[in-house]
Amino acid sequence: MAFKWLIIIMSVIQGTTGSIMFGLPPNLFGHKVSYLWRFPNQSFDQNELMTINSNGKSCTAVQFNYVGRHAARFPGGDDFNYFEELRNKILAHSDGSQFPFLKTWQDYPPKDSGHIEDLGRVEMHHLGDMYGNGLFDLFQGKISPSTIKLAGMTKKRTRTSASEFYKGFTKRVTGSSLSDITPIINDPVIGFFKNCPQYDVGVRNNITNLMQLHLFQNGSLFQGVLKNVTNRLGMNTTLSIDDLKEIYLLCSTGLAVRNNTAWCDILTPGDIEIINFESDLDDYYTISIGHPLTPKISCPMWEDVFASLDNAIKMFDANQSYLLGDLRFGRSTTMDSFYAALGLFNDHKALRADNYAEMKNRVFYQAKTTTFGAHIAFILYNCGGSGPENYMLKMFVNGKPMVIPKCGSDTCQYLDVKSKYADFIKHCQWKHICSVTKPVVG
Repeated sequence: MAFKWLIIIMSVIQGTTGSIMFGLPPNLFGHKVSYLWRFPNQSFDQNELMTINSNGKSCTAVQFNYVGRHAARFPGGDDFNYFEELRNKILAHSDGSQFPFLKTWQDYPPKDSGHIEDLGRVEMHHLGDMYGNGLFDLFQGKISPSTIKLAGMTKKRTRTSASEFYKGFTKRVTGSSLSDITPIINDPVIGFFKNCPQYDVGVRNNITNLMQLHLFQNGSLFQGVLKNVTNRLGMNTTLSIDDLKEIYLLCSTGLAVRNNTAWCDILTPGDIEIINFESDLDDYYTISIGHPLTPKISCPMWEDVFASLDNAIKMFDANQSYLLGDLRFGRSTTMDSFYAALGLFNDHKALRADNYAEMKNRVFYQAKTTTFGAHIAFILYNCGGSGPENYMLKMFVNGKPMVIPKCGSDTCQYLDVKSKYADFIKHCQWKHICSVTKPVVG
């Protein structure tokens, strides 16, 4: 059972360090934070999600549609290479007396680069267990490759996450962790941001679009952190922006992978908050609502989700078999672009280089919204009778009911949701909007 393993791993972590986040609040470390640290103790009672009431009618769950981010992972290959260079740079320009661990620190095994680590597997087992319990009667006795679809991307960590989620899910529903379904690769839908030239040129690599990020990096707050960390290390040369961000990454992954706080000792909580804002600025303008193109390119996901929901309605009305569970696992870009299209996590003001203090309590806070394992779950309910007008759609974001912005409730008429988001569902022009039709200034 996922909760048993959750308790075991949390006991180990807390016993080693004294607290789940080692004395640091769990809203730190951008989107590199564990789902379980950000959303502890989540659960659904058995069949809690099976029925809702709408306009005096009892409605029953008929399909589970899931869009999620992969689980906690080891750093990527580029970071592995940088880590050792950074350590050597620090030792070459200081005597190392301030932080003796640097002399004996061992890098992560290169073979683990980018792969799901143990905490990530526990995260996925936990989430599978949670939704399996909440939708127990929908799936009991009905789990098979014809009723559940698992999909990921070329990146192995997404498909590993799908398989681990399925293990936790089937353990809860059947009593055995199953591996009979192999996740398919579906980059065009889940990785809609890939192979999109206009996104690459106009958003991700557009200097003008990243102006606020660069202004903040070169401003007094971020440069102050850079100077303080350099002094704290006793170095006779200045750290670069990339050096500082790698220390931040080493701190966050050290917590998640090794239960090791050593690199975090170099940073104060205030340092981490400022670096976190820098990270949020980057994501805001490259994978979320900071650029109008980013929500638009998520439309292949919308088409896929609602095609699945439409088919479930059609087949349920005809009393024929269909996908009861349609589960997709992608990356942080998948989630943030989809959030942006939905209209979630929008602040009253845009994030800018000059409003750090004003936006400390911002809604767009990656460590609160887009952790490892972040997800959106749509549950489709039939309220009696046939035809799409007799169906409701309820949305959960990271395990909690969340208002669907354009319909104003967490549970809405299916046709109303489909109508309000028609630009993404019915009028997806991904190839057109991804084509570079004119030079991009920036």
